[in-house]
Amino acid sequence: MIAPGPRPVKETGRRAGAGRRKGDGVERDRIMLAEGLQTRLACRWQGAEMADLGPAKLVKVPVPNGNVLTEVQAQPDQRRELLQLARQYRAQVMITPATTPRGLERYLRWNGFSRNRSSLILGCQRDQVRDLARPGVAVRPVTEAEIPAWHRVFTTAFSLPAGMISSAEDSSRQAFRRMADSSRWFLGSLDGEDAGCCVLYTEGELGLLLAVGTVPQARRRGVAATVLSHALRTWREAGGAWLFLETGPDNVARQLYRKAGFRAGYRRVSMLEARSLSGLHA
Repeated sequence: MIAPGPRPVKETGRRAGAGRRKGDGVERDRIMLAEGLQTRLACRWQGAEMADLGPAKLVKVPVPNGNVLTEVQAQPDQRRELLQLARQYRAQVMITPATTPRGLERYLRWNGFSRNRSSLILGCQRDQVRDLARPGVAVRPVTEAEIPAWHRVFTTAFSLPAGMISSAEDSSRQAFRRMADSSRWFLGSLDGEDAGCCVLYTEGELGLLLAVGTVPQARRRGVAATVLSHALRTWREAGGAWLFLETGPDNVARQLYRKAGFRAGYRRVSMLEARSLSGLHA
């Protein structure tokens, strides 16, 4: 978890949503703050709708298995209701250390769900930022006219399948328009060739970094570090206080993020119903 002050959440190897919780509620509040930011970003990035269902919020994404139940705050006697909502909307259920009721991941496993993906949310305070910019790498903000160039770098950096590239470019353009008042998109170039990308999304003093990537032929040459540093400097100069970033548990870029000032946060796990369902447990 990410919290200002003395102690961030430590990774203990336990399941997300399991283990000890702090009595003062501060750490849980920080996680819910980051989760709310993630929810709103998902809606704007993907053009999704959001509905407050009571025990959780539903992000409705028009792709297979795209719906997500997130910010889950329910009572133990609402577990069955959550299960029914997940089945009704064919939704993933997002589990974090702040999710209630405790043991929800285990309950979902009993009822035919399994882990779909796992990620880490890292956090950085403005006074933790370190400049890792390297000479020879130029970074520029992206205009809508440059979305095709940004998208080429993005699809190459993240190895999107060829069949997705043209449709995804239109998705990137639509996301740029939806987020125009709250985001900055960046391209980094090396030796005159576009080679790195990222997006900075902000809401007041809070921010999220996403789509941080480098094309394979330019890796280990300071492109990602320079683009990341440029985005961090832009965020800090705009008055940012907390910045979050989602990454894979085994992503080699975690070392770069740590050098830039990000600290270990908390684990997010999405649970999705398996094809063969077990019986409903009370």
